[in-house]
Amino acid sequence: ANAMAKYAANPKGILLIPLIAALVGWFTNWLAVKMIFFPIGFLGVNLFQAVEGRIYGYPVLNPLGFLGWQGIVPAKAAQMALTMVEMVTTKLINVEEVFLRLDPGKMAKLLLTEVPYIADGVVRDLTPNWAADFGLKVLPAQCGPVLVGLENVVERYLTGFVELVQMNTDKLVDLKELVVTEMCEDKKTLVELFQRCGRDELKFLTNSGLFFGFLLGCLQALAWLFYDNPWTLTFGGAVVGLATNWIALKCIFEPIEPVYLFNNPSLKIQGLFLQRQNEVSGEFSDHLASKVLTSEKVWNNLLNGGKGPEFEESLKQYTKEFLTLEANRLDAGMVFADDGGDLDPALVDEIVANVKTRLAEHVHVLHEYSDDALGLKDLMRERMALMTPKEFERVLHPIFEQDELTLIVSGAVLGALAGFAQQVWTVAVDGKEAGEGTGTDDVDGGGAHETEVLETSKETAEHLTPLQVRARAEALAAMAAATKTVSARRDEMKAVAAAERNELKAVADAERGMRDALKAVAEAERAEAKAVAEAERTMQRWPGESSREAGRWVFTKNK
Repeated sequence: ANAMAKYAANPKGILLIPLIAALVGWFTNWLAVKMIFFPIGFLGVNLFQAVEGRIYGYPVLNPLGFLGWQGIVPAKAAQMALTMVEMVTTKLINVEEVFLRLDPGKMAKLLLTEVPYIADGVVRDLTPNWAADFGLKVLPAQCGPVLVGLENVVERYLTGFVELVQMNTDKLVDLKELVVTEMCEDKKTLVELFQRCGRDELKFLTNSGLFFGFLLGCLQALAWLFYDNPWTLTFGGAVVGLATNWIALKCIFEPIEPVYLFNNPSLKIQGLFLQRQNEVSGEFSDHLASKVLTSEKVWNNLLNGGKGPEFEESLKQYTKEFLTLEANRLDAGMVFADDGGDLDPALVDEIVANVKTRLAEHVHVLHEYSDDALGLKDLMRERMALMTPKEFERVLHPIFEQDELTLIVSGAVLGALAGFAQQVWTVAVDGKEAGEGTGTDDVDGGGAHETEVLETSKETAEHLTPLQVRARAEALAAMAAATKTVSARRDEMKAVAAAERNELKAVADAERGMRDALKAVAEAERAEAKAVAEAERTMQRWPGESSREAGRWVFTKNK
């Protein structure tokens, strides 16, 4: 009965509770998704933002600063990129195996077209320009056969160079550094990767807030009807904001392994993300292969990455061994020899360092072939599709795990704020309607009560003694007199109120009349002043010269 009365007193407020809860659930989930990825940079007053560690020199930050926020993915880009590339290199690709797909002979022929330009730059760095120009003019004309043989030697050198890289890939190429560097330098790449792979799940996370929020709002409305404490709305709002985020995340990633109801294959329950394994495999491999693991970026890491010194040292050693073998094979003097006929290590080191520097400008001829030959996109897609559900779950779940508690708590706080606003509004409406109901009872309650007493008296009079009847009659007469007095007093108060209203009206009319009279007096004074001013101007103009002449003419004529 109390619940029905509470509903009848404020039906709109009760019905709005589930709708507001649905809106709160949607908004908190939408905000949670935005907070995962944005802003890319810190937004707020960056007085302090905790650094949780460093990876390849890039900081792993806490997204929550002193006064502001940075998206979880951009703040922890280094950690997430490292986690992802470790999964790629352990589950999807073997770096050495992939590089063996390159044909050293093909690579040597492609790079051979750039050798003259590389050699020209190296020579000009080591000798005066006039000597280099003289060599270009003289050697082709005088040493044609030698240059043909030299071209074969260079091709063998380049073939061996490619084989050197293939055999020492782990020592010379650092894919972890490559991926972490690329995704920290351009954090949008990592954000776009996760958004692309989790497109459907992120949409579900946002929209599910409406459904779960509405259901929880219905429970919240019932609690409000049966429990008078207004703080149930604030508490319920916090529960809605917290639960919608938590439930949605659970639906996306759990259960990891498929569960079949009643052993029926068509009744499968599994995390939404895990059900899209084939589709996500294609999206992930395409984005990573086209944006990060490209031939251009692999060669840049080889030449300029953290393992660059190891590459240069390996290239120096390979060059010295190659020159020694070639000299022995051709039974010729040692090339780049010192005065004693031995190989000059310093000169070779200088040449190799120069070649390494200039190689970065000319490896572009290898990119198209390398990308096609490596085939990383197809390889990663095929192997990712074969991952177990438990392994595949780690592709996307880390972005939520990093600060899952922060997202859920933020949803609870926003939900509590919305519930508190609803509480203030509902309590205000209930109080207003209760006050109106009390006023009506004061005005009309007397007559109703009197009628009820009279009817009761008529029903019970036949069971009373004459003395009791007389006493009751006197009581009823006294009640009637009191009621009459109250009625008269009410009429008197109404008359007084009417008189006061009439008096106020009369005063207002008198004030308006006085204002009109004052206005008329002011207008009359302005008119009088205008007339006086006009008369003064007329007197100042008369008599004038023409007036005096006219007077003399009249006087003379009459005379």
